[in-house]
Amino acid sequence: MEKPNASAKGLTGGDRFEGYCIDMLKELAKKMNFKYEIYLVPDNKFGSKERGEWNGLVRELQVNKADVAVAPLTISSEREEAIDFTKPYMTLGISILIKKPAPSQPDYFAFLQPLHDIVWVSVLITYLSISFVLFMINRTSPYEWKRLSDRNLVAKSDAGNLDYLNSLWWCFGSFMQQGVDYSPKSTAARVVGGAWWLFTLFLVTSYTANMAAFLTITRLDTPIRGMEDLVTQSKVVYGTVVNSQPLSFFSTSSNFLYNRMFTYMDTTPGAICKNTNLCVEKVRDENYAFLWDSTVNDYFVQKHPCDLMTVGNTFDIKGYGIGLPRGATYRDDFTIALLELREQGFLEELQKKWWTDRGDCPKTELIGTSDIPTQLGFAQFSGMFCVVGAGAGLGLLTSLIENLVFIRHNQVKKKRKKKAQKRDCYPYNGVRYGARLADMGSVEPYDDMVSTV
Repeated sequence: MEKPNASAKGLTGGDRFEGYCIDMLKELAKKMNFKYEIYLVPDNKFGSKERGEWNGLVRELQVNKADVAVAPLTISSEREEAIDFTKPYMTLGISILIKKPAPSQPDYFAFLQPLHDIVWVSVLITYLSISFVLFMINRTSPYEWKRLSDRNLVAKSDAGNLDYLNSLWWCFGSFMQQGVDYSPKSTAARVVGGAWWLFTLFLVTSYTANMAAFLTITRLDTPIRGMEDLVTQSKVVYGTVVNSQPLSFFSTSSNFLYNRMFTYMDTTPGAICKNTNLCVEKVRDENYAFLWDSTVNDYFVQKHPCDLMTVGNTFDIKGYGIGLPRGATYRDDFTIALLELREQGFLEELQKKWWTDRGDCPKTELIGTSDIPTQLGFAQFSGMFCVVGAGAGLGLLTSLIENLVFIRHNQVKKKRKKKAQKRDCYPYNGVRYGARLADMGSVEPYDDMVSTV
């Protein structure tokens, strides 16, 4: 492209131009030791057939007016029949360039967006269920506050520590990463509480991470999200550049969807532009979608006024190559030099320089619809719901075991108490027996008998 104010600055020849291809050409000239002179083709076209004749860059190479065509020239089978190409120096495809829609208005309930509605409902149900399980354990476990209070092992005021309202408060405090003045005492309730803590830990960290993404990325509500949306709607006009490789791709493709798109572009007034810049202006000024090389579209996305974006997946993957006259003896030299530049990382650095470092838009402005974070659904949390459910089930099972152990312990305790009573009751029986004989007058009083022993 031509430098800004090149004429006013008095720049001539190759000094008027700058860009990825210019920097690559300069490096190739150093590596291969040749001199060059840059000029623009008169018709400002890359090269396509019109009434059986080639135009643009391809024509210049065919008639030997140019020795090398350094440009974003797409390698195609049709062009390969007319000229030679080097190996691709850049891989690309066709993408959809549209104007950014206005950002959606702030939502009062935006804090709920990181998680899907079904997740919030499931969390509420789980919260109420776990609180009820703790309440039931408190009522049934012999080692929990209620039953301990009944046996006077804790204060009567502690009996309601895990009633239903307090269980709700305990679970809510755990959910908010806070604490309360009391906690479960029995093993069963602690198993349930541990499962609830693990569940809340995963839920809160996932929510926090996704919420950060929602806060830093503006959600763009666009009706076009891909090729299928573009074809099935009628509000947005779409097209490409006349006599271009993308247009040739749509016209010759055997895919029904692409054929349908070509028919639309061929029959719709204003769908086809004369050049790239006119198409980009149509995107900005009209309800228009531009189908063009993804690298070029990405470049325009990063330029002021930062009002463009690409949507959908890239298709028709191909490559840019340097065009040479048919049978040029120096084709292999250019190919080897390009491969060396790629291996040295020069081409990668060059792309970073012109697409990233020199972009006019903040990084957050470059994010398209496909990069907007999605809500976390039930599938992402199903495992944690299973964990907390298993914890609740294990807690109830532990509570049952505690009750059985407590009952067995009481039975053993009662048996031991009865045996102790039997061992201690014989002297008391003797006293009663002696007293009864004494009353009958047949023997001496029992006191005398005891005194003589």
